[in-house]
Amino acid sequence: MKKALALLIPAVLLAGCGSEDPESSKIQVTILGTIKGEIAPQFEDAMAAYNASQNQYELVSLPVDGNAYEKMTALYASRNAPTIMVMGQEAQELKDKLMDFSQSELLKNAYPGTYDVVKDGERVLGLPITVESFGFLYNKAVLDAAVDGQFEPDSINTQDKLAALFEQVSALESVDAVSVSPMDWSLGAHFSNVLFANQGNELGANLEALEAIKAGKVSLEQSDVYNGWVDTFDLMKQHNKSKRSPLAPTYDESAMALAQGEVGLWFQGSWLIPCCMS
Repeated sequence: MKKALALLIPAVLLAGCGSEDPESSKIQVTILGTIKGEIAPQFEDAMAAYNASQNQYELVSLPVDGNAYEKMTALYASRNAPTIMVMGQEAQELKDKLMDFSQSELLKNAYPGTYDVVKDGERVLGLPITVESFGFLYNKAVLDAAVDGQFEPDSINTQDKLAALFEQVSALESVDAVSVSPMDWSLGAHFSNVLFANQGNELGANLEALEAIKAGKVSLEQSDVYNGWVDTFDLMKQHNKSKRSPLAPTYDESAMALAQGEVGLWFQGSWLIPCCMS
């Protein structure tokens, strides 16, 4: 199931310009990015440990309320740009402002392909700091009960098998097959990404396919990738725990439902693992 449904995405660390606090002997290094709630305590502890070890530099996290890109452009406009930005595709919009890492020793530690999205010709405008995946997370105890044995995720490699699994989970008492979160970043970005990222075998081919779709040169109705994607979504809608009010569930409610065995699967990503396993 991971091979069929999971997609790896890089989060990229990009350097801009630094700022020095005139009232302090320490140089402030500001970080702008989405600090995920699931890892916020660990991130704050790491920042505190770094700052305690430094006489020259101080890391400062800038809060982001709403759209990170809008926050970033506003900071640039006010001549108060952050030193470091956690982002990805926005690099192309800001490529004239970003540091080139193509000759950096740090780049040798990056897996091939993880920084393609921030390349500008021969320049590499950022460094990958993590790899995340999204797809179906599942409650092992629930799925073991549903299949009456040891659930093997690799066995779910067709839509028919996924549909059968949903039916098996739904047959359990007081358990729904899947939770579908209504957040735009989940369905509007992550799930849609599965469609676009499978148009080709690498980034360039995917971008070419997107341009062809935009130009009306591709019939989605005749696309096996598109139809498979829609069929999977239809299965999710059919078996959704909240199908009668699909916009109602919150992120926290869905996490609790998966952790407590009220649903068997949830379309989300690897960032949820610390939350659901704690």
